[in-house]
Amino acid sequence: MLAQENNVFEETCETVYKLNQDQEVRYLCEMREEGQRILRTYQSLLKASETALAESTAALAESTAALAESTAALAERDAKLAEKDALIASLQAQLEAQQQ
Repeated sequence: MLAQENNVFEETCETVYKLNQDQEVRYLCEMREEGQRILRTYQSLLKASETALAESTAALAESTAALAESTAALAERDAKLAEKDALIASLQAQLEAQQQ
């Protein structure tokens, strides 16, 4: 009733209402910005982990190739050593045969 008689109260109510709306809108905008910041941070971390995973995979593939190469070289050396062992055994047998 007092507000109906005096325009000042009505204007004050409208101003308070608008200010409250502005605060709500500001709060919603801040929450949206915070959500976008969190999303960007998550995406950045995800991209960094994908990059690290790709680098680790490449390093693992390189290590696997080096290991396969080393294994092949060791197998070749083992074969040569087996040939030499056979030759030594043959020569020892010949030597023993000559000594008898």
